[in-house]
Amino acid sequence: MIEKAKGSFLKAENVVDIVASPGLQAVFACKGITRTSISLRTGLCWLEKLGWTYGKLRDGMYLDGHERPDVVEYRREFVKWWMGYEQQFH
Repeated sequence: MIEKAKGSFLKAENVVDIVASPGLQAVFACKGITRTSISLRTGLCWLEKLGWTYGKLRDGMYLDGHERPDVVEYRREFVKWWMGYEQQFH
């Protein structure tokens, strides 16, 4: 499965394809398992049990540019402005 997830993505469809592959079917036959496929929902459950998470790919908005000099200066000025209102907080 890790080989299928080269870009760190693995879909439930990939798990279904892996289970239906001849190699894994041979292993299943040796164990007495006669199912030839699994559902997409079962594939999702298996990924979850293996510790894989699924969801939308997120932007790296905090990964790029958060230490640029102009961004650091903006944060400093914002904190000063915010602290000016500290006396009014409950």
